[in-house]
Amino acid sequence: MKIVSSEQMRVLDNKAISEGTAGIELMERAGTGLVRVLQKEITDIVKKKIVVFVGKGNNGGDGLVVARKLKGLGAQVRVILVAEEEEMREDTKTNLTRARGADIDIIPLKDLSTEKIKEEIFRSDIIVDAIFGTGFSGVIGDMAKDTIEAINNSKKYVVACDIPSGVNGNTGEVGDPCVDSDLTVTFAYPKKGLFLYPGYRFVGNIRAVDIGIKNEDSPSRWNMLTSSEIREILPKRRKNAHKKSFGHVLILAGSFGMTGAATLACQGALKVGAGLVTLGIPESLNTIMEVKITEAMTLPLPETEEKSLRAKGIGEILDFIERRKVDVIVIGPGLSTNRSTGKLVKKILKKVDLPCILDADGINLLASEATLAKAKAKIIITPHPGELGRLLGKKAEEIQRERIRHAFQFSEENNLVCVLKGYQTVVTKGEDVFINPLGNPGMASGGSGDVLSGMIGGLVGQLRLLETGKKNSLLSAAICGVYLHSLAGDLARREKGEMSLIASDIVEKIPGAVREVLEN
Repeated sequence: MKIVSSEQMRVLDNKAISEGTAGIELMERAGTGLVRVLQKEITDIVKKKIVVFVGKGNNGGDGLVVARKLKGLGAQVRVILVAEEEEMREDTKTNLTRARGADIDIIPLKDLSTEKIKEEIFRSDIIVDAIFGTGFSGVIGDMAKDTIEAINNSKKYVVACDIPSGVNGNTGEVGDPCVDSDLTVTFAYPKKGLFLYPGYRFVGNIRAVDIGIKNEDSPSRWNMLTSSEIREILPKRRKNAHKKSFGHVLILAGSFGMTGAATLACQGALKVGAGLVTLGIPESLNTIMEVKITEAMTLPLPETEEKSLRAKGIGEILDFIERRKVDVIVIGPGLSTNRSTGKLVKKILKKVDLPCILDADGINLLASEATLAKAKAKIIITPHPGELGRLLGKKAEEIQRERIRHAFQFSEENNLVCVLKGYQTVVTKGEDVFINPLGNPGMASGGSGDVLSGMIGGLVGQLRLLETGKKNSLLSAAICGVYLHSLAGDLARREKGEMSLIASDIVEKIPGAVREVLEN
């Protein structure tokens, strides 16, 4: 799904209206869509107490539709008007009249003291922010400022209509203060400001609602991932398929004390559908791994004194790749940063003309970008901000401030697919940027990245057989892996909660994530 600027969205809105869709109808679709998202995201939404803060513009009109629809479902809803009624746009006024007709309690903010505002918020379970829209830029007035501060201090679940109030839809710049939301339901197309620093820190999870506006001619190369796009990429299995039809993944991972990382990478590749998985492991750890993994094969390899892979094993690895027709290599989970292991990784990248996923220690073992530039391998690299920062000679904080720019420049300069992990994971091949809206803080747990690298490897093995001139199989595999991994994490959160979520919970939910994408 294309990501647009506020100006582009305004043009699309106006075009839809000029072609016969009334603005009031677009509001109705937006509010209805937001309520549908809430029904899916929040258990027993109709039993919740909800307060909707409404501004004077179209965003406020959307919020009034939300209030009316929730009231119709049986929820307890109150509306607080942050603007004077006479300042409202005509469509927003119309929806205010409709809200009154639905017997919703509507309270002007000017009639409430700061303490009363806090009391209204305290009484609620969910807050809907419909104060400012995508056109916001400038200074926040005193009334709105006090309200936003009260919302942010309440620790209530906050849902933003289209964009959190105070975030600039073009630049990501934020007002003082800015609504800190848990969920942003964006209408038609996601706005650039939702993905730019510092605005992206305030949006929470992002969901997009189709309101019937077409965007067929957008020049934007920024995209937000959706289930429908992933469904188009995932291959359909032929009835006469066999295990070799779905790729052979060689995973070079593990060292003394780090066999868990290797196990999780293998499980990630298997659960996402790889036909064959072989784990290349230091020879003294082979017995352990034959117990820990059942469906994957093992390849015992020469080891260092620290029980990590030794550079001397390059011959055995190259022979195995040729003899067993390996399709893709995953390098890094729990590999260690031993010097000899580093030499092995660099030799593989220079000698093997295969897709290679570099993760964790596979990245840390590279002293600089020079090794990547000389690589024969086709690389997908999966750094977190600290790892990319070390490659670029920058601090993690610098990477975080301009995640998209650093990711696509690194990709373009090194001719590889870059997966910059973290909140709103960025997947890019040059200037084509894909941003993942899924995932949750519970996934910030040891081993989560190992599962992801295995999943991407398993998908490369399947998709590279289907590559066409229009589709890059490595980019497609990275996109699918990131989305399915985060969706699995979100499914696990529903069952386990965020605090108790661990990497193996993500593995367990991979089949459910694949099924949800393919069936919905």
